[in-house]
Amino acid sequence: MKDTLDARDLSEPSVQERALRASDERFRLLVDGVRDYAILILDAGGRVETWNSGAGRLKGYRADEIIGRHFSVFYPPEDVAAGKPERELAIATTEGRLEDEGWRVRRDGTRFWADVMITALRDPGGTLLGYGKITRDLSERRAAELALGASEERFRRSFDELSIGMMILGLDGRYERVNDAFCALVGYSREQLVGLSHGSITHVDDVESEARLQSTLLAGDASSFTTEKRYLHAGGHSVLASISVTLIREPDGRPLRFVAQAQDITERRRNERMLAHLADHDALTGLLNRRGFARELTSHLARIARYGATGALLMLDLDHFKDFNDTRGHSAGDALIVSLAQALQARLRESDVIARLGGDEFAVLLPNGDESAARHVADAVLSAVRHLTIPALTHEPTWVTASVGIAPFEAGRHHVAEEIMVKADFAMYAAKKAGGNRWSDSPAGGLGGPTPVRRAETAPATRTKRSRKKLASSAAGPQRTP
Repeated sequence: MKDTLDARDLSEPSVQERALRASDERFRLLVDGVRDYAILILDAGGRVETWNSGAGRLKGYRADEIIGRHFSVFYPPEDVAAGKPERELAIATTEGRLEDEGWRVRRDGTRFWADVMITALRDPGGTLLGYGKITRDLSERRAAELALGASEERFRRSFDELSIGMMILGLDGRYERVNDAFCALVGYSREQLVGLSHGSITHVDDVESEARLQSTLLAGDASSFTTEKRYLHAGGHSVLASISVTLIREPDGRPLRFVAQAQDITERRRNERMLAHLADHDALTGLLNRRGFARELTSHLARIARYGATGALLMLDLDHFKDFNDTRGHSAGDALIVSLAQALQARLRESDVIARLGGDEFAVLLPNGDESAARHVADAVLSAVRHLTIPALTHEPTWVTASVGIAPFEAGRHHVAEEIMVKADFAMYAAKKAGGNRWSDSPAGGLGGPTPVRRAETAPATRTKRSRKKLASSAAGPQRTP
């Protein structure tokens, strides 16, 4: 009996252990429930280990996005380059704690003025375990200090020398004070801006939305807001900026003035658009890639499901492209692909969607027209391929042909993107198998194999003996075969 009790005592947590665990859980819930402070723990190397709801609210990251990353991600690039994050950890390690005020960066790239406290965490033996970090957003207090001029020297240096645009505006929306960074942002001098209404250099499409946001501040529904707007630069172009506006009030609550910050995000938006473009466009030709084409095809299938079938899908593949690459070189092959892309863009309508799916395989979505129109387009495409001009090979005779598969969108049929592409692919390979330089239809109703194959016109008389010999397997003259 005693042995049984001893085993139970060893396997079950003691009352003291259970109480400690409950205390730890209450403390965790307390920390996680704090929304006005970012409270987190860093490991000894400065990487984030814990993340509370206040940190997510203040900095914009989810826990799964930030845990494991170095805390320097919260610092502006200029501070990171100057080694400020590492320097602050070194001070906290040596002195036990550090408190600092300065700019910090949210997930979306905007900045806020923060009070930061970093405390070194050590075990009873003095070994450094990591750091506790508490951050509080002081943007409103900072804006108030700037506006009220609690310290003229601090105000002047902080306001005028900041690298982001700063403005003080009256309740009538006129600039009362601006810094050099804002002048550079909009291209006007301080003398030109002071007394000017902010609406006069705001894009006409953004004036109303910004006025609504300012009304929410005056009504007391909010104390500040952050948005994006377009400034009208003195040079005549628009500048996209992220702005943060805070309403400063008198001690009795009456509105006094606005304090605003502005950051040029034109380049950031341009880079985002470029990355989005690269994600669904082919780098060599600039055409849509497979991903981008799949999106367009899916959208068209949704339209015809609602309004009725129209148009067709064409798949195009160059004949003997591998031989061309092997004999002329990959640079010439790339030049051929680019020339083909340009020829397709020149020949097809703006409403037609062209994509390079990979290698020498292209797809064309014809959103309008019937099967007869699709065949006409296929003839035109084959002709364009045969008459390609390749700048890199103008001194060499070049004879290029292609095979085209046609898959019309059928009335009364539920279309699936992958299925229609497979049908067009089958038809294209049937044309290729029949000798190339021709198109083939995909039969209605399924994947049973392409039907009539039509061969395009023969090569121009200028083709070389070598190209004649290479194409000898293709019968001369237009024909259709079952």
